[in-house]
Amino acid sequence: MSLLDLADDLYLLLHVLHHLPFQNWITLSNTSRYMDSCIRNCFFEVMHTHLLEFVPEQRIPKFFSLLLQTNSIVTGSLPLTMLGVLPWGQGKDLIVYSPIAAKRRWDHRFRWKLDSESFFGTGGAIHSTQQLSSYMARSLVLQGGLVRMVYVNGPHVLDVLAKASETALFSCLTATSLITAYPRMTLHHQTLTLIVTDSGQTIGAECLFDFQPVAFRQHMPAGYAGIRTWSDSMTMVFHWSEFASELERLGGGFAWSFPSD
Repeated sequence: MSLLDLADDLYLLLHVLHHLPFQNWITLSNTSRYMDSCIRNCFFEVMHTHLLEFVPEQRIPKFFSLLLQTNSIVTGSLPLTMLGVLPWGQGKDLIVYSPIAAKRRWDHRFRWKLDSESFFGTGGAIHSTQQLSSYMARSLVLQGGLVRMVYVNGPHVLDVLAKASETALFSCLTATSLITAYPRMTLHHQTLTLIVTDSGQTIGAECLFDFQPVAFRQHMPAGYAGIRTWSDSMTMVFHWSEFASELERLGGGFAWSFPSD
């Protein structure tokens, strides 16, 4: 069976892709426009299935529309699962980063019940957080997941992403793309033990299960030290949507730097 014959059957192609590293998804998508369309369809099928644990099926188009309109992103389990570095299962949550100005637009849109809310004010990067239960999670029939909304001060959520403990892998899912700023580390199950410092104070660190911690001052992979941005050549971007990428708008020109020594 040829590659094109395989691509004609979405679920057969998806079965094969499940056994391949995500780099191969991108390689295959670059072979032709037809394969690119097939790979993107497979990607959306997997993402759609996971999102059903949090968002009613008829509201999923609205979910992506709201991500796009409000300059919001998804972090945590979902993008890492789509990258193939984290297994999906019960206990996974949906983490959405959104500008605080868009908070009212997210309220009561997806049948999420507010469980708790914390406020941090306007002095730092994070304004407030909410923990919510999805409709599925409250159903007696099917166990769904928990939703965490993180509202940031200012319009650019990617300014905050490098500083947040649960996003130490620098990976996110937008309304158009899957993005990881350290693909050679993330896709090989490595993560930073120190993220960024502000006036000498550590403000983010994480090592996930089955990930090997890398102390960047001693073992930072070559090429990753120095000034980085979300739109530089070392960031891996998989464009899964038909809409134009919003990465420049989300990034707002934000840059970070890790020393090489």
